[in-house]
Amino acid sequence: MESFATVEDYLAYYDADVEPQRLNALLLKASRLIASQLDASGVDWRSKLEDCCYMGLLSDVACDVVHRSI
Repeated sequence: MESFATVEDYLAYYDADVEPQRLNALLLKASRLIASQLDASGVDWRSKLEDCCYMGLLSDVACDVVHRSI
C-alpha cells in the first residue's frame, strides 16, 4: 500500500529534524494503521481514493499521527 501522505506533505505542516527515510517509514506506518481502522469500521476508503478532499483528510490524519509520535 502507498502512504496517504508524503514527506513533502508532512514538511508543509511541520518543521522536522527527522531524516526523510525515517519520516517516510512513519507516514507509511500511520497510513497502515488508519487503513486498518477504516476497514474495521466498515468504511470503503478504497473507493474514495480519487476524491481529492477525502485523500486530503487521510493525508492530514497521517501527518498528525506522525507528528504526535515524534
